[in-house]
Amino acid sequence: VVRGYSFFGISFVYVIFEDGTDLYWARSRVLEYLSGLKGKLPETVTPVLGPDATGLGWVFQYSLEDTTGRKSLAELRSIQDWQLRYALTAEPGVSEVATIGGFEKQYQVDLDPARLLAYRVPITAVMTAIQNANADVGAMVVELTEREYMVRGLGYLKSLSDIENVVVGATQSGTPIRVAELGRVSVGPAVRRGIAELDGRGDAVGGIVIMRYGQNALTTIQRVKARLERAVAEGALPQARVRVDRFVFGPPVGFPVQFRIIGPDAMKVRAIAEEVRKVMAANPKIVDPHLDWSEQVKSIRLEVDQDRARALGLTPQDVAQTLQTLLSGYTVTQYREGI
Repeated sequence: VVRGYSFFGISFVYVIFEDGTDLYWARSRVLEYLSGLKGKLPETVTPVLGPDATGLGWVFQYSLEDTTGRKSLAELRSIQDWQLRYALTAEPGVSEVATIGGFEKQYQVDLDPARLLAYRVPITAVMTAIQNANADVGAMVVELTEREYMVRGLGYLKSLSDIENVVVGATQSGTPIRVAELGRVSVGPAVRRGIAELDGRGDAVGGIVIMRYGQNALTTIQRVKARLERAVAEGALPQARVRVDRFVFGPPVGFPVQFRIIGPDAMKVRAIAEEVRKVMAANPKIVDPHLDWSEQVKSIRLEVDQDRARALGLTPQDVAQTLQTLLSGYTVTQYREGI
């Protein structure tokens, strides 16, 4: 039986075999069919075979916490994706380590429509130029003194400046048009389709360990816990400690309490807040009291004349969208770090 479930941007296909069928024989048959379908699928579609596990393979879950305020959700997500996930996947009996929560780091290009129009550059040209600039290419060999030297082109993007200096085209006078002339390049989070919460205290980053088919759950859990402890001992995760099913950065976590001190004199408010912080720090039951300092920011207010806007065939939403585009650009594509 073959069943399919489709959602926005992703689809799942389940192939159900008869009872008693060898799991790895079934996976090899599915891979044979997938290899024959690659040429018929769109370029942006990549079929991936699921882990060799069952519905009961979810055996261990942990979370990464930072109670010092020094690491953001994006940094915790990077630690999980590039350190813990690979370390735990290498353990015997582990089929997959899925990441939940946090913000996935991206290099984002926000294009200015006015600049694109001025340079007569379409958005597709910018996308193609960045994709072509982020790849390694192979070449022939050069024979010199009875030796062959391989020629390779190393072209992976490594920083924001590399993306800014990508050449999209040229003007009529031959001046190169770079991405920096067309918009703003920055580091930002990927669009999230959900969040992970811990103990009702807000966003968190964690991982789910999936056990391989036919393995012992208790043995796999013990190996995972031992690997987490080794990661702390080796210094891979500074200022970390292990709890029952969580990985915690910093001191123990209690229930957070937040309050505000507001006043017309910013210096007096700051002095009062510092005195309150010292009093709370003297209490042994209070962990890590700190200040989040902010001042009132001046803003520019635009009032739209409804009659004039209606006469021009515009709505307040049209004006707001135009201002947003001119001030902050528009995200046209996303690129994951390391890919």
